[in-house]
Amino acid sequence: MASGETCGLKTTNEEIEVYVGLGDKYNYDDEGERKLVGKEIWGIFNRLQDCKTSKRWNKNIKYFEKCLITVEKIEDVEI
Repeated sequence: MASGETCGLKTTNEEIEVYVGLGDKYNYDDEGERKLVGKEIWGIFNRLQDCKTSKRWNKNIKYFEKCLITVEKIEDVEI
């Protein structure tokens, strides 16, 4: 059975503090060379210890930032 990670969110429209793991984002130019264009999210974590553990397993994570995250309901989905 599939399960989801809630990161401590209890309801929609609730703002919580999380740690975001970021890595470099690259695009390829016309000549096929890799070009750094920014950062992309590799993970969202509750605790600083979770960040340290994830860095051990995922070498793409290079930076961490403390952020506020909010989940906003857009519409109901039936499956």
